[in-house]
Amino acid sequence: MILWFNCFFPNSDASTNVMILSVHVGANPLYGYYAAAPVYRVAVRHIRQRWPTSLSNLTHTAIYMPGYDLCPDGGDHTAEFFAGYYYEHWRRLTAPETYLVLASPECTNQALVLADFARDLDLPLFISVAGSTQLTNRKRYPTTSPQAALSGNDVLQSLEALLNRFSWRTLSLICDPMTQAPGLANFFYARCGDLQKFFIKKGYTWYNKEFNSATERNFSDYLSATKDRSRIYILLTLPQFIRQLMIEASKLDMSSGDFAFIAIQPTQRPGIGPVSWRGNGTHEDDKMAVDAFKSLLVITGVVPVWSQIASLTSEISETARIEYNYTYPHDAQESDVQIGIYESTMMFAQVFDENYPEVINMTKKRFIEKCSNRSFSFAGRNYASDADGGKVLPVVVQRFNRRTELMETAMLFDTVRRKFYDEVPELWYWVGRNSSPPDVPKCGFRNDHCDGPTGAGLLIGILITVFTVLLIVCGIALHFVVERRKELRRLWWLVERSTLQSTADERTAGIKVSVVYSMLGRKYRLLRTQQPLYMLTLETPEPLTVSSFHNNKKLLHVLLNLRYLNHPCLATFKGISPGHRDIALESAILHVLGSFGGDGVPTPQSVEMPRNLSSLVCIIDARFTAKIAESGYARIFEYLNLSKFKRCNEEDQSEMVEMIWKPPEVLAAGTRKAPRPQHDDLLGSCFGPAEFRPTARRLRSLLQRVKKRSNDVIGHILMRIERHATDLEFVVAERTQALSVEMAKADSLLQEMLPREIVLLLRNRQPVPSEQFESVTIMFSDLPVFANIANMCEPLAIIEFLNETYSLIDEVLPEFDVYKVETINDSYVVVSGLPHSNGAQHVFEICRLAVTLLKTAKRIEDPTDSNRKVLLRIGIHTGTCVAGVIGRRMPRYCLFGDSMNTASRMESHGEAGRIHISVATKERVVKSPNFVIESRGFREIKGKGQMETFWMSEARHFSTS
Repeated sequence: MILWFNCFFPNSDASTNVMILSVHVGANPLYGYYAAAPVYRVAVRHIRQRWPTSLSNLTHTAIYMPGYDLCPDGGDHTAEFFAGYYYEHWRRLTAPETYLVLASPECTNQALVLADFARDLDLPLFISVAGSTQLTNRKRYPTTSPQAALSGNDVLQSLEALLNRFSWRTLSLICDPMTQAPGLANFFYARCGDLQKFFIKKGYTWYNKEFNSATERNFSDYLSATKDRSRIYILLTLPQFIRQLMIEASKLDMSSGDFAFIAIQPTQRPGIGPVSWRGNGTHEDDKMAVDAFKSLLVITGVVPVWSQIASLTSEISETARIEYNYTYPHDAQESDVQIGIYESTMMFAQVFDENYPEVINMTKKRFIEKCSNRSFSFAGRNYASDADGGKVLPVVVQRFNRRTELMETAMLFDTVRRKFYDEVPELWYWVGRNSSPPDVPKCGFRNDHCDGPTGAGLLIGILITVFTVLLIVCGIALHFVVERRKELRRLWWLVERSTLQSTADERTAGIKVSVVYSMLGRKYRLLRTQQPLYMLTLETPEPLTVSSFHNNKKLLHVLLNLRYLNHPCLATFKGISPGHRDIALESAILHVLGSFGGDGVPTPQSVEMPRNLSSLVCIIDARFTAKIAESGYARIFEYLNLSKFKRCNEEDQSEMVEMIWKPPEVLAAGTRKAPRPQHDDLLGSCFGPAEFRPTARRLRSLLQRVKKRSNDVIGHILMRIERHATDLEFVVAERTQALSVEMAKADSLLQEMLPREIVLLLRNRQPVPSEQFESVTIMFSDLPVFANIANMCEPLAIIEFLNETYSLIDEVLPEFDVYKVETINDSYVVVSGLPHSNGAQHVFEICRLAVTLLKTAKRIEDPTDSNRKVLLRIGIHTGTCVAGVIGRRMPRYCLFGDSMNTASRMESHGEAGRIHISVATKERVVKSPNFVIESRGFREIKGKGQMETFWMSEARHFSTS
């Protein structure tokens, strides 16, 4: 459908009818019919008022072809559309009294077609939107005046000047096709092709990355792909996506000043808005955006001062509403596209008026030349036209103002004189640098542009490194020695007697303290921490002083080692206590204190452990845990010249008591005597061989015979040991039984999924090798009616039906020597002859199973028809195959080989209720009296070609045994 509308204002005084014919393809919201036609209507009214002498008879005709709103779509139909209209009205359009002017607010594809018509028909053409560099070719398009606000040439010239200014030659180009906004793609993506040709022509090193913001938002991938190949990025996308790109750049540490980003933006058009770091993200995103925007440069055009032309934009909006029944969206009220259309139309009128009436007979090429190399002033802004008749507006380069946090004009570019002017020094800064970042690192991206260090320099570097390391090691060693000496001089081992409290009074009254207690040492408590201690009191031949310790470095080292001697099985050394409050050890008694605990720190090798363990050097803590005491004490006595020491009152102890403290293994070498007759049975059994010693229950019984004890400690200990041993045996037996039951369940379940041998190998974490079987028989079966069932039944009903069918088949399998391989939808796969070889019996096992399954399937009702039974379709083949376990998680025992394919083809080319077998299977069962074989002839089998196949059925006397 083609529509055209005339705007005619009759004037009897004018002799020449000037007609502006605007061509509109589609209703693109930016420059389509409803967006552009009202602007021409307003411009015509203003022209008639401003130049009544020459253009009072001016008319406007808009031709409109709906349905092609995208630039690529409409380009293929523009020629047919315009030619059809022109040759239908050629008499009126070519009349001597008519001066025809073409106007196109369309994008590049349509504009290039109209430019060819304008040249061939010798008509002036004014283009207000398309900014392709091809339109500036005066030889090809001599009658065309491109009036785009930010043309492709302007972008290329300003970008080239900017790159030369900072010596940037290695670049990355990131383009956005913007399929979600096809109208805007003409202003963004169309520039990508111009830039690519420009980079090739000028010899730049560049990398091209395209992303579609309509479907892709993971911008970090595009930055990461090129960050190691270039540091200068040129971005062509919408402002909101520029913000996201800059945030991702900040996350990749590309906002530190080593990278620069150049965003090319057209002048303000509906729905675009300015480039800004502000958005709807989090506070953290805004912070990263601010940091990244400091490395951003924006190339854009000069925007009109909208407040000065508010009446013009209001008149355009009102004309669209009243005459075209179209309301501009809110974000389209201030559109540079509409201002560009208005300016190009007014420019034509001014040049026409200045050359009237000579312009009537002037060639259209000459008329376009009259529009070149001059200045104009419309819609509140001044601009010029270049030698090609194109619009010349300054190109703006914006930078981030750190004070106002806005993108502001840093300098302007004169596209005629090709130089920058009106620079703002405050905005020219580089993060962390005094100059612009280089496009290539000093040593290249792979550090291959710098020469390696010289031999002398390398040697000096090595010497300096070695000297530094030695200096650090010596400093650490010196610090360690000084700290060690300080620690040796500290009196940490000196425990004042006033800080100890004897616990002898706390013992229960009426219980006699054993003489053995005095042998081991008395029990004390440290008042500050209430930590239990024991004190070993030894006789010394002469009084000791603190100097006796300070003058003996070996002794101090032993004491320091004992301080850090901590182990769960050792009683910790706590220090030495004097006999009086003064520091001098005047008493001839040496008190050595130890605690009952340890924290598991390894034992220093410099401290010797007791070599002859007995109960004289073992103590029991509150948890009835044995601790070895007196570790390293022999060295103390050795350095104090106490070659043989003895405990206080040691000579008062009887030989029998000393023997009691020794284990049976030590006493076995000598003569032992029972301290009391009543202990003969008890000690006789305890001192016997280890395998004949009594259990805890037997020991308790023996002790009860000797002496009845009710509340003594030993009785309670034995009772607890007996109870614990009994309970432990019961619990271990019970849990072992439960574990065996659960393991049996797990084994049963695993063996349902995998062969038993495979289960054992997997449990032992052993590799499962694949195995080739020379002769096995494989059976495939399915349900031909399953497709119909799946279409007519609900998913839950399908699952219930399959479960019922497979369960019946599973019940039959144990009667035969077969292995179930897998089930896929309605397909059931069974094999015989593996994983255990059964000779030649495998073919008979499968054939008997197939006959049985045909009978079993008759018990299954079709869920779509209760009066119909389900029929199986079975295919069988015999041959070789390879079996193995696939996967680590949910492993499967799978079969591979051509035999699997052939068996599957036998099933798929069979018939419901019948058994279809191959030649290999037939040759093995043909002599069996249990089966009847019927040739099916040669048939075309998919993937196999011509094959002779056979039907198999049961003989009348068939038996499954």
